[in-house]
Formats: sequence, C-alpha cells, structure tokens
Amino acid sequence: MGYGTDLFRLDTATGALGKTHNAFDGVSAIAFNPVRPSVMYLGVEEVGTPS
Repeated sequence: MGYGTDLFRLDTATGALGKTHNAFDGVSAIAFNPVRPSVMYLGVEEVGTPS
C-alpha cells in the first residue's frame, strides 16, 4: 500500500505551521469555499480491492 498524504495547515494569525498525516493516498481535488475563502476542501479517493 502507499504512504498516504501529509496535510499541512498554516495558521495565518500566529504563523504556526502544522502537519497531519492521513493514511489515504490520492488527493484528487482541492477547492476553496467562495463564501469563506479560509475554508478548504480536499477530495480524497480510496481505491480498494474487492473482497
């Protein structure tokens, strides 16, 4: 299986940078909320094998 995805977060108020590891590979989309541009959405696709 793959490594996964590291997600980074920048707090613009403090300048602090954080990192979270996500077990999912393949972030396939990134979008920002047009009403609240500080909100970001990530599209993650997980492809599994049939059981």
